[in-house]
Amino acid sequence: VDGVALVEARRAMFDPEQPPSRFVTVSDGFTRRGQMQIAANMARNALNDDPNDVEAWLALGNALVEHSEGQLTPAAEFAYDQALKVAPAHPGASFFRGVALLRSGQPVRAREEWAALLERAPAGAPWRAELVQRIAVLDALMARSETAPR
Repeated sequence: VDGVALVEARRAMFDPEQPPSRFVTVSDGFTRRGQMQIAANMARNALNDDPNDVEAWLALGNALVEHSEGQLTPAAEFAYDQALKVAPAHPGASFFRGVALLRSGQPVRAREEWAALLERAPAGAPWRAELVQRIAVLDALMARSETAPR
């Protein structure tokens, strides 16, 4: 995954008028350059400053997934769990966990994660329509793979 796109996807979930903490900003610079271990360390620094920084938890989880070449590691899973605990209404943890599950070859679990997110999403959430579309695409891909010759 492109580090620039990863940072942009996470930032799109936050108010552009509220910049991330200084350590998350530094972490993002390393993420953009593909230096995921350093990016994860910078996100940890942000969490040392403020353990309730949901954006830092997401940055950490994403950097850990990328560092492990797309695998949802226990450490990344923990970071997403913490993000969800800190901000249960925020879509980031479930969205990015779903992406990581997909990349880890677990489309059924990814779909479950996104369906649960959709179920608790407010009707007017600006990201709701995109999530519905992603689930539909995933359903189509899973249906196609079930009918594909082996």
